[in-house]
This record gives sequence, structure tokens and C-alpha cells, in this order.
Amino acid sequence: MQTISTLFTLLLALSLSSVAQVRLQPPPPPTAKLIKAGRILEVRTGKYLPDQGILTDGEKIKEIGAWTDVQAHAPKDAVMVDLSQATLLPGLIDCHAHPLISAELGRMEAWQIVISTVTQTSASLRALMGARNAKEILDAGITSVRILGHSGVDGDVALRDAINAGWVPGPRVQAAARKIVTVGAVYLQSAVSPQVLRQEFLTVSGPAEARAAVRENLANGADLIKIVVDSEPARGWKTRYMPIEDARAIVEDAHKLGMKVAAHAQDNSAVQIAIDAGVDSIEHAWTATDEQLKQMKDRGIFLVATDVFFTAPPKDRLQRAMKMGVKIAMGSDAWALISGKTRGEETLFELKKLQDEGMPSIDIIRSSTLNAAELMGWSDRVGELTAGRFADIVAVQGDPLQDIALLQHVQFVMKGATVVRNEFARN
Repeated sequence: MQTISTLFTLLLALSLSSVAQVRLQPPPPPTAKLIKAGRILEVRTGKYLPDQGILTDGEKIKEIGAWTDVQAHAPKDAVMVDLSQATLLPGLIDCHAHPLISAELGRMEAWQIVISTVTQTSASLRALMGARNAKEILDAGITSVRILGHSGVDGDVALRDAINAGWVPGPRVQAAARKIVTVGAVYLQSAVSPQVLRQEFLTVSGPAEARAAVRENLANGADLIKIVVDSEPARGWKTRYMPIEDARAIVEDAHKLGMKVAAHAQDNSAVQIAIDAGVDSIEHAWTATDEQLKQMKDRGIFLVATDVFFTAPPKDRLQRAMKMGVKIAMGSDAWALISGKTRGEETLFELKKLQDEGMPSIDIIRSSTLNAAELMGWSDRVGELTAGRFADIVAVQGDPLQDIALLQHVQFVMKGATVVRNEFARN
């Protein structure tokens, strides 16, 4: 009996030791950087500040100001980064990312791509695809993202943790884990439906199941919740709507747990359900009425535009939203392959789409920095270049206020004071 007890104790100790060994730890802090900036765009005011310096400490900005002042305060071992010919901005933010799914654009409908991915791509392969896409996203200058579903059960959570541990390069991540949907939102024949759909969605019917889904996602490591308010299971089928009582239960429970809720809502009936439920952001809202936009403004609900794959922008939606004072955050909804583009370049095609809808360059930049950071609840971390924030920086040669297309091909990327790309060093 004593031998069995000793063996059990040994196995338990080995088990705990193994857990400790694989526990994810952040990488060591980077060395101090002293950045000489030609000019910095102060995104809050829309003004350029010339001849600036940035000093980092660990991953964060320690000091920012006139070059001579910052240089005088820098330690002797600080690594010099010469961006004296560049325009510096905060790292860009995508509030609607899908790095763990991909398909050739136009070959299948969106729901078919989801089902094909779940049934024909292993979780291991999806993880590798996510790591590749995460690197391409970061290389393009996108230093923070919200991943809103289509990641399997917890692929985005695992990707977030691997990035935070320094195992793979990528942006800062907020993960939503599985989308929460209503019954019938995605169609499969009944014999296989439960097994397949559960790999990608949490299907709910009634407030009790809705609340349980929130807690299941939380248990799997989610940072926020994504709900699908309206869905067309297949082309020509009747739209399924999440009942308001289910949506409201999700929002109430999520908010109690400190989690925000993003709502997929395309038509106006769905937009109204999302508004009445009290979500934090509405994704798409293609034809939202002026009254709905006013309600969004009054309740502090963000609009995430998601126009990458539209050949023509929705008529005057953003113009009316801006006039109403709705806060707009950049979100690409990039999930398919565009020939010749990396996932990061594809994501930043959204900036052109916002311009096509009439958004001024400074507002496009704010939607991709300040506003996006506020939506994520990360205003104290990212979104502007100031002391105490992470040293997440992009730089271009030229004036992005005059030519927003410059941000689709940035020449310098820094995340957390670590240089990711520096084409200026070649000059």
C-alpha cells in the first residue's frame, strides 16, 4: 500500500512539473531603443511634430519629445534607430480579423468555406496557417487585432498565447474563441450537424444556453464574445435572427464578466436587435438607418465597417455615421485570398475602402489607432505614441494625411520596442 501511495505521489509531482515546464512565459524585455524621428503624427490632434525622439524602456515608451531633450536622457547602451527621414505613427489595429481561415476568393460562398475548413483542415494545420498569417499581419504594420471567430474551438486563444510567449511573431491579440449563433444559423444535414458545427460555433436556444455559451468561451480563454445576430444559412434561404432575449442574456453575462460583445449584424432588423441588446460594436451594418446610427452614438456602440470584399461601398453609410458622431473602428474581415497580396496587405486594403466611402485620411488613421484601441479597451496600451504606451510604431516616407495609400506599404514596423521591419536601414 505504501508503494502504491509513493508511486501516486511521484506521478502527481511529475504531472505538476510537466505543467510548470510548458507554462507560457513572456520573452525577456528588449534592450532600450533611441529613435530619431523626422516627424511624428499626433493622431489625436492631427498635427505633425518635427524633429522628435522616442526612448523606450522594456516594451514601452519611456519618453517622447524634442530630439535633443530625449537624446540627452538616453542611456549609453541604448540602440539607435535612425528614422530621421520618416513619418512615424502608432501601430495600426484591425478590429475584425480572421487569421485562422483562408480560401480563394469567389470559389465558394462564405458558409461553404467555413464548413470545408472545419471538415477538411486539421486543427494543427489551422494553427500553422494562423501563425503564418499572424506574421504577415504584423509585417504589414498591424500591431494589434481582435480575432472574431472562425478559429476552431480555441485556435485564436492558442495563437494569442504563443505570440505573447514569443514562440511566433504576430500582433497583440484579443480572442473571441467560438462565435455564438442561434439555431439554424448554419445549415448542415442533421446527422452530422452537431459534431461539425460545434468545432466552430456555440449554438444556443434560450437565455440559459446563451449565458452558458459565454461562460464556456471564457473557460476556453476568450477575451471577448462574438455573436451572429442574422445569418442566411444558404443562398436564397430565409434569414435566421438571434432572439433579442438570447442576445441580451449574452451581453449581460459577458459584461458582468468584464468581456465586450461584438455583433455580426447586416440588415436593419439585426442591427436593431444588437442595439437593443446593448452590444459594444456592430460589425457591417450595411444599411443602418439614421435613427439606428443615432442610437449607436447615444449608447457608445462602435461601427466596424468591414468593406474589403465589397466591389462598391455601401451607399453613404459611413458619411451618415460620421455626421451622427458614431465612433468608427477599422476592421477588415479579411478571410480570403486576394491574388498577389499577403494577409497583412489584404487587411490594409480596408483603408482604401474607407477612403472610397468618403472618410478623410485623419479619420481613417484614427479609426485604425485611437478608436480601435478604445473599442478594445486598450487605450492605456496602444493607439497613440505617448509615454507609458507600448512602443508599437510604423513609419512611412511621405505624408499619409495627403496619401493614405502610403499606409498600405509601410517601411518600418516596431512592436513592443522590437524592430520587425526596417527598410530605412537600407538607405
